[in-house]
Amino acid sequence: METLERFKNYHPKNYLHIDRKIFIGNMYTPTHNKTIRRRAFELIQDKEYVQKHAFLPFIHYSIDLKKYTFIEGHNNKTLKVLKTSSNEFNQGQYKYIKPKKREIYYASHFDSYIYKYYGELLNMYYNDFAIKYNIDECSIAYRDNKKGKNNIHFSKEVFEFILKQKNALIIALDFSSFFDNISHDELKKSLKQLLNVGELPADIYNVFKSITKFRYLEKEDLDRYLLSIKNEKDIDIDNLIQEKQIKNYMSMHTFRNLIKSNQLKVYPETIKTFGIPQGSGVSSVCSNIRLIKFDIEMNEWTKKLNGLYRRYCDDLIWIIPDVDEHQMDQIKNEIYEKISRYKDLKLQKEKTILLSYSDRKMTTLEGQSSKLDYLGFVFDGNSIKIREKSLFKYYNRAYRKTRVLAKKHHVYNRNAYMKSLYGLYTHLGMNYKGYGNFISYSYKAEKIMKALPVDVQIRQQVKRHWYKVNKRLKDNKEMYGQNLKN
Repeated sequence: METLERFKNYHPKNYLHIDRKIFIGNMYTPTHNKTIRRRAFELIQDKEYVQKHAFLPFIHYSIDLKKYTFIEGHNNKTLKVLKTSSNEFNQGQYKYIKPKKREIYYASHFDSYIYKYYGELLNMYYNDFAIKYNIDECSIAYRDNKKGKNNIHFSKEVFEFILKQKNALIIALDFSSFFDNISHDELKKSLKQLLNVGELPADIYNVFKSITKFRYLEKEDLDRYLLSIKNEKDIDIDNLIQEKQIKNYMSMHTFRNLIKSNQLKVYPETIKTFGIPQGSGVSSVCSNIRLIKFDIEMNEWTKKLNGLYRRYCDDLIWIIPDVDEHQMDQIKNEIYEKISRYKDLKLQKEKTILLSYSDRKMTTLEGQSSKLDYLGFVFDGNSIKIREKSLFKYYNRAYRKTRVLAKKHHVYNRNAYMKSLYGLYTHLGMNYKGYGNFISYSYKAEKIMKALPVDVQIRQQVKRHWYKVNKRLKDNKEMYGQNLKN
């Protein structure tokens, strides 16, 4: 059994669940068996315990995301032309918000430790398997043996391969609702293949069962319960957690009673044969395991064409060199046909990107100038930039932070939390909390991409970030100051 030192990166999360937050080195008594009392890191390593462990339901909620999309017939290029030709240009006339929901599931505190541990365990098996079957370089998401590498390195590799070709066909596509559609039977087969066993070990099977037959509670129902017991119409739950006034939604005894009396509903009512929750610590490696046969097949097929195949979770790309125009449809259809054999892989063909590269130019198959948008970087054959959407998100978050700080400045008459603004959103946070920020990431990307024989414009894109952030902070301070006077 491994010592506590092995689990030094297992940290408790600050959210409410049925169980209480627990530190990995603390003593723990399972909710379903009061006779057991051992330290958490010991229990998650005990195979006999894990195979009998009763996992609590996940908690679920949805996040509404705003996705800005161009109206038909417009893109960034047409908007630039309109902007320079009219003084009354309004970008909102050419874009609309496409609603998008992200489903969030999170496990109980103790269960999350089990998922994390078994995720790491399965990753060890996966890494060995991937190396043995030559897919270690193909599957690049959720890998723990790619130390020091990130999307900068992965995208650079793809761009470098393209630049080495005289001409090439580029095919990029993604699977629709990948995690929601994963077949439980196929995942189980892949796990057996990975572990080289006829039947899954009892502990791994129990973990597998907990994410394939997973149940969940609605966060909205649990929040409503808190309101009812506190006789309040509205409660800032995050504030209560920060002030340590509440440590969990309810006791295990109360939870069981509410379920028995149908006062708290557990979903879904019928168990599905497909789909796993994206939020658990074991789900990401399971998504790679599900596709081991697929990756082997695709990589071998692509190698025969002297091409490059890469998969980042559900985003896939092929670079096939020396393809004449008569072969392009044939290659695309062959990829479609191979994917169609995997019944749980849903493909949106209309979203497939087909590009042609030749003489340092990226074009559509119809010959129009185009760009490859890959892992946050945009490459047109001659230059590399950060995706405009990433810049938009960065400035949007930075400006939102300036509004909060400007308001606090006038309420409390002090420059509250200025350090966090500059740490998160400027070059002063190059090593913010040991990780850095968007600006440090951009600088690093510029440095790494400079090794390629192209015009790298990344640093130029963020050159004025200091001026923009400070100007917005100043404007917001003046606005709140004026509002207070009025």
